[in-house]
Parts: sequence; structure tokens; C-alpha cells
Amino acid sequence: MKKLALLITLCSIAISLISQTRNISVEDAQIIANRNAAIKWDNVSPAEPIIYYSADDKIVAYRFNYAINKSFPEKNTVLQECAEGKQNGDRKAQWGNGNYGNILMSARTDLPVNLEHGLGISSEFAYHEYLQEQAEAHLGPNYSLERIYYINAVNVWHHYTNRSKEIYVKAHAPAKVGDYEVFQTANKAIALDNKD
Repeated sequence: MKKLALLITLCSIAISLISQTRNISVEDAQIIANRNAAIKWDNVSPAEPIIYYSADDKIVAYRFNYAINKSFPEKNTVLQECAEGKQNGDRKAQWGNGNYGNILMSARTDLPVNLEHGLGISSEFAYHEYLQEQAEAHLGPNYSLERIYYINAVNVWHHYTNRSKEIYVKAHAPAKVGDYEVFQTANKAIALDNKD
């Protein structure tokens, strides 16, 4: 009986510790990301952070983009460079010609601190033209980006609305566009695959 009571107590403590997951502020994540970026790429200049949400609408991560050996240009300048690279079939130019890096930092204490990093601009820049085309084609010209959902590295969904209709767009191959049900079904399939 004492062993059972001890086991129940230990399980209760473990559940209590797990449930005490803290969120990490974007400012704290930025400090760590900036240090890592400086170590990886030396002289860097950051852009505004991008906030990612989990499928249950909680902040899960922050994406930090960096210009390497120069100031981060105006956002529209970078978007134009990426769009021109895509239009010309130049994937290297679409992803920043090696002039940018990005780091994905966790926003929660129950996940690893640095989730991803790589040479190149993030998909929000590289796929911007595609994302905008899909939003306008499905919602008309008066749309806005509500949230970006990060499920995993190739399952990043952009949620757009025009206040009467909404869509979810995944730019990574295979690209998908759909309503909330399509978004939920895709994420449930990912969750099932991860259980195997």
C-alpha cells in the first residue's frame, strides 16, 4: 500500500511539473536568437519577429530573420527580391542568395530552445507572393492575415480572412488551400503519423 501511495504521489508531482510550462517572451527569445545568429553568421541585423501559433491557438514559437553583413532592408525590398527569384526560377534568389539567415525559437519551456535554424530567409518571405495570390483569389482584395500556425517545419499554415470568409494556406509542398476543416484534418493526420 505504501508503494502505491508513493507511486501516486510521484505521478502527481510529475503532472504538476509538466503542467507548469511557462511561456517565453519574444524579447527573451530575441536575445538568445541574436546571440546564436551572431555566432553562426557574425555580423547580423534582425527583422521584426514572426509569431507562430500551435493548432490550439497558443503561441508556440518565434521566427527571427537576419540580414548577414548588412542592415535588414525594408520588408518590401526583400519581398520583391524573393518574388523576382521565384519568377525567374532562381531558387537561390527566392531564398535570399545567402544574404539572410533565420532562427526559430521556442516560445515554451517544454520544447527545445532552438527549434530550427538555417541560411536563407524564412518561408514568409520566400513564399509571400504565392500566399498573397491565394488569399486574394479566395477572399478578394480586402483580406488580412490573422495568424500563422506552426505544426512542424513543412506544415506552416497562414490563416487569412476577409471577415465573412476565411482560408488556410500551406505554401510548402504539397501546397494546400482550404477552410478550417481542411486545416484541422491535415493536422490530425500529422498527429496520427507522429504517434507511429
